[in-house]
Amino acid sequence: MACWIVFVIICLFIKNSDGPVYLNPPVINYGFLSAYTLYLVIEFGWVFAFDANAEIWTFVLIIGLQVTLYIAMICYYIPVKKYTVQLAKTQRWNLLCLRILVQNGVALHATWVTIATQISFSIVLVKLTDWGQTAACCFPLSILAMELILYFILDLIVFDKYTRYTFTTYPTAIWGLIAILVKNFEKDRPHMIFAIALLCTATIMCAVKVLVSIRRCKVDPLDVKPVDQMKMTIIEKA
Repeated sequence: MACWIVFVIICLFIKNSDGPVYLNPPVINYGFLSAYTLYLVIEFGWVFAFDANAEIWTFVLIIGLQVTLYIAMICYYIPVKKYTVQLAKTQRWNLLCLRILVQNGVALHATWVTIATQISFSIVLVKLTDWGQTAACCFPLSILAMELILYFILDLIVFDKYTRYTFTTYPTAIWGLIAILVKNFEKDRPHMIFAIALLCTATIMCAVKVLVSIRRCKVDPLDVKPVDQMKMTIIEKA
């Protein structure tokens, strides 16, 4: 996270021939910066709520963290897609940094907060309801599974041109699930079996994502205009 934040701060101050880098083209835009600033404000409150063991407020605020990160990602992905060709031609280094640092950095953070939200939800269910531990763990895991499957489908089918170079979602999910298993492992408990199944699913998704993205980068690169891509295809066939 520190790497992409440092990169964004640098972009706020350096200039190219058209003006400030973050505005030419306007990829690191005001929407992205505003959403992430709001995230930091909410996180400040979340730290106090967590320290005070206020489970309800901790859960409510972490949902706010999740939503603001999602909004920041939307505000980022749209202009990056719009200006990809321009960046590839004039600021290749900037495009690479955006994809590697910002895109994957924010995605990693958002995935981790998403997992933490479900953990917080499980704690709320255990402490503030009469749900048993198994039910209180399986229900949030079910929500996490649905979120992961939905994201996987949208990632590969609907939002590919926006998220093709976003890979950290799946390794972060794998990392988080392994942490859950290591810290809370209880043999033959239903929620542990569920977590193991979800871990295997996330691993398969990660492998599919990498293979599909490599294939699409060769067949349908995002860094060239459709007309240029058509010319390249004709030349290759000739």
